[in-house]
Order: sequence, then C-alpha cells, then structure tokens
Amino acid sequence: MYVMLFEEWKKYDKNGIIIPACIKDTTLDYRNENDIVGQWISLKCSLADHDPHTGQAPTHLDELWEAFDQWRDDEGKRNIGKPDFKKAIVKWQENSKYKFRAGTLQKSTKLHPNGTKGSVLVNLVLC
Repeated sequence: MYVMLFEEWKKYDKNGIIIPACIKDTTLDYRNENDIVGQWISLKCSLADHDPHTGQAPTHLDELWEAFDQWRDDEGKRNIGKPDFKKAIVKWQENSKYKFRAGTLQKSTKLHPNGTKGSVLVNLVLC
C-alpha cells in the first residue's frame, strides 16, 4: 500500500495537479465575466508599443479612465472608482509583454489632452 502511495506522490511531485481544459475554460469565463476592466480592454483597446522617439508608453491612464468610465456607464456595468481601475490597469500592464519598462507606469513628460502632465502611461490605445 505504501509503495502505491509513494508512486502516486512521485507523479504528483513531478506533474502537479492536472486541471482539465473544461475547468480552465469555465474558470476563465467566470473571471472575464466579473472583470469589467478586462472586458473593456478586450472590447475597446489595442496593444501599443512604446513611442520610438520618447521611449514612453503611448496612452495616459487618465485618458483610459475617462473612456472606461463612459463605457461602463453606457453598458450599465457596476461602478468602480479610479483607484480600482488603476490597480486593474497596473496588473494588466504587469502581466502584459511590456511589463514595467522605462516610460511605463511612471510620471511622464507627455502632455495629456486635458493639458496636464505626469500621468501614468500604459501600453494600450483606444480603438
């Protein structure tokens, strides 16, 4: 009996738990359904590289927030505040291929369309 348990433990130690694809898909669907920032990114944004001249990400967080908040209101989605939106965008940026590079998620010198400077910059553009 112990030999059989030891063999099973070796398989587990080597492979971990193998989660069936249907469970992974259902979990992802659930997360996406409850992640309104992720939904908005999928529907309304595209990835964008850093500007080759400035080395900075192309879009101010404030610009994304304004577009997101309007979309959320139009779609009747639950309200989240700007701090929670920023956390979700930071998490997205961290998990994206861009990570945290120079010019990303830091104070910028680029002027925002509303005339302000110093906003967080993100590798997303509005579609």
